[in-house]
Amino acid sequence: MGQEINLGGRRIGMLPANLHSLAVGFWINRGGGTLVFTADMGPCEEFWLAYEKLSDVTHFTAECSFPNELEVLAHKMGYLTPALLDQELKRLSGNPQVFATIMKAPDKSRMLGQLAKITSDHDFCVIERGQIIDF
Repeated sequence: MGQEINLGGRRIGMLPANLHSLAVGFWINRGGGTLVFTADMGPCEEFWLAYEKLSDVTHFTAECSFPNELEVLAHKMGYLTPALLDQELKRLSGNPQVFATIMKAPDKSRMLGQLAKITSDHDFCVIERGQIIDF
């Protein structure tokens, strides 16, 4: 998983991401739980191989950038749609709480409707800008 740093009693490391430009995800372990954060990422086998090496993932955050209708463009650009996120969540091990973010969608209400149809067995919600995840 590469280099990690210690900051304020937490261990922090990077995870690979699949995007048309340089991008990474992060994991943060506070001793008793790990938060995984991905943004600007589409389906990525390297990410999941690194994820499987993590222990005690309690929180998982991923960004959806395009609505389902733009899945071809999302694949080309290396982003997720709600339907692609739903597929990716099937790879989650353990039982982390799952958060989705919407950063680029001009039609947020349409994206929220599509995210509401995610069939994940995990505790799932959409987070808002400025929301704090305390873990």
